[in-house]
This record gives sequence, structure tokens and C-alpha cells, in this order.
Amino acid sequence: MKYIFISYINRSGSTYLANQISKSSFCCVCPEADILFDILLRHPLQKNRNKRIIKHILNDPKIKMWKLDRDLLEKLLNEKLEGYKVFFNVLSLYREKENNKAVFILFKHNHINVIFNYLTEQQRKNVFHITLLRNPANTYLSQKNTISPNTLNPMCKNPYTFCRQFNQFYCNVWQKQSPDTYRLIFEKLINNLNNEMQELLYFLGISDNFSDTASRIGSVYKSLNTEYRAVHNNIINPPDITKSEDVWPKLIVYEQYLFSRYLTLTNNIYPVPDSQIKPVFNFRIRLLLNKIAHAVHVTRQKLHYFRLTI
Repeated sequence: MKYIFISYINRSGSTYLANQISKSSFCCVCPEADILFDILLRHPLQKNRNKRIIKHILNDPKIKMWKLDRDLLEKLLNEKLEGYKVFFNVLSLYREKENNKAVFILFKHNHINVIFNYLTEQQRKNVFHITLLRNPANTYLSQKNTISPNTLNPMCKNPYTFCRQFNQFYCNVWQKQSPDTYRLIFEKLINNLNNEMQELLYFLGISDNFSDTASRIGSVYKSLNTEYRAVHNNIINPPDITKSEDVWPKLIVYEQYLFSRYLTLTNNIYPVPDSQIKPVFNFRIRLLLNKIAHAVHVTRQKLHYFRLTI
């Protein structure tokens, strides 16, 4: 069995990309499931999972979209194996249900790259890593304008938090190169879909001609419930090249100032315009409030992960 993992930032086109890949009969693309990462891969060597932790997974709204046999899933989660091994077993369970002839299993998560720290050299030969990058201004505005079905709030409304997340991805994931990593730029993907997808399939060793499968809907879209289809309503439509247009002028002045100051872009893929904006007193107050809000957000996340694993 071979695996494809996609690393990305939310609203950078990862679901669109996964749906394109899912059109190949060689690939079984798993739906999103943050809780598998939070429980099985944040502590990948932990072998014991209590009843409360297992119940969290079984009752997770995203896991329910996998439509796995509850008893079989519970049995896998109860096995005294390291978390990352159970993770692979859960992916295999989904493949057996969804497409047992698939050669590849695909899973995507913002921080899935950490799994490579626990794979042997032999195991890594069967694992491919795709990193997806989108213009940070476009990504931020998409997060700002998208309501999360989980929280019923915008995915991100703190530009300082976004800058921190983008820099972490860009420096720790995107800039790291290895033979098994394929770097893909979202704007190139949607402006030249057939060629970009054909090159990606070639890298993966998939013999499909993408133009023959492009008209299919894709299994990712089929697996989404009504709420998540509303968030990802464009993934079955032809590429919208307007999404590759620079939206820098649409940022408010404070956001332009913050991005110019804090975004890390060292190779000019998305050059940030030289800011002539001077940090007025109002900006300093907003930045202080944004930093406080970011610290609260990080603390809440840590508490959330702690509650999941006790």
C-alpha cells in the first residue's frame, strides 16, 4: 500500500486538490478528520487509549462522514499499538470499505508532515508528501469570509494569528525539500489544471490520463455532508481563475501593514508590496490586542488537546 499526505493552510485549495486526485480509481481519498491527528498523531508513540478518548473519536462529526463500521473502528482504536500505527490501520479500514482496489490512500491535514518523523526509511519509500501553497492575502481573506461549520465563526479574523500560522507552514514545511515531496502552487494549479494534475500524477506513478477523468465529480465531494458542501461548494466546478488574482488591495490598511511586517516570504513567490504605511498609534493598539487574542487562542487549543487525551 502507498500513501499520499497533503500539507497546507486552511482555504488554500487542499479540498479542491484532493477531489481532483480522487477522480483516479487508483486512489482512495479519506475525508478530513482532525481528531485522528489530534489523538493518534500528536502523541504518536502512545499505545493506550481510554474509553473516553475512543468515544471522542467515534462521536466526532467528521469521522461519522467516513461511515465506518463502528464496531470495527472501536476494535482498531482499542489495540495496544502506537498511535501512528493505529492511524494507518484506520486509513486501511476506510480503503477496504470505499475502494479496496486502490493502490494509494490519501489523507490531508495541516500538520501531517510530522508523521515522517516516525517512519523508517523503508516505510518512507511508499509515502508521498504534497505541500500546497496559496497567495497568503487570498488565503487570509478566504478564511476571514468563510464560516466554519464547527464553530459557526469565521475561520480566522486575527491577521496576526494568520501570519504566525503561515510563517510556520512556509518555513517548517514548504521550504523543506526531499525526494518524496511535491510542491504545488495553487495559482498554477487552477490556471493550468490539466497539465499540473498530469505532472502530479506522473510524480505519484499513476498511469491515468487526467483529461480522461477530469469530468468526474470526485469521491471527496460525494463524502461531504450538506454543511461541508456549503464550505467547499466550488470543488466540483471548473477552475475559477479569479481566485488567482492578487487581492492585496482588498486588505484593510492595518492588515496590509501587518502582512508587510510579519509575513515571511524569502523567495518572492508572492512578493509583499513595500509598505509605505506608518504604524500609527491605532495600529499599535490593534496589534497588541491581536497578540493577546492569539495567546488566548493558543492556550485554548492546548486545553482542547489536553482534554481530548486525558
